[in-house]
Amino acid sequence: MVLAAAHLAQSAPRQWDEFMTALADYTDHKVVECIQSSSEMLQAAQGRAQALLALGRLLEDCRKTAESIHKAAATKPPK
Repeated sequence: MVLAAAHLAQSAPRQWDEFMTALADYTDHKVVECIQSSSEMLQAAQGRAQALLALGRLLEDCRKTAESIHKAAATKPPK
């Protein structure tokens, strides 16, 4: 997933930035929902907020992670 996301970010940077902005806005909305949720809904709302925050971090770092993967593959000795 990281490599595919990095490829997309590289291929369509404007659209990638728009997507990341939309994801951040959606995440912020879900965090607020979590804060305002009833005790019955708190665990589900917290899980959604945590998942979106983790996804945002993963996607935000995808270019650096992909670069590290490519460097590691390039320096790996052949079998």
